[in-house]
Amino acid sequence: MIELYENFIQKNKKLVRGLQKKYSNRGYAKKLDGELLEVFIKDLRLHFIPDEIMGVYNITTNKLGKIIVPDTLIGNSAELCIKNNIIINYDTIKIENII
Repeated sequence: MIELYENFIQKNKKLVRGLQKKYSNRGYAKKLDGELLEVFIKDLRLHFIPDEIMGVYNITTNKLGKIIVPDTLIGNSAELCIKNNIIINYDTIKIENII
C-alpha cells in the first residue's frame, strides 16, 4: 500500500503543490498529510478497491507535552481514521451523552 501511495504522490505533483498552498503540516495536526490521504483513498476507491477501505491506521511520532522528541523512526502513538462507522462495535465501548 505504501508503494501505491508513493506512486500516487509522484504522479500527482501538481495536486500536491496545490494542496500545499491550502494546507500545512506545521503544528500538531498534519493537515496536508490528512488531505493527501483523503484524495488517495478516493483514488483507490475509483481505480482499485471500491468501498473496501474502512479505515486508515498509522504509527506516528508526536510531541509529548513540552518535551521535543527528536526525529526518530520509533513511534510513540497510533492514529486510526475510521472511514466507515460500520466497523465500530458499539457493544464493546461506552458512549456518554453530554447534554
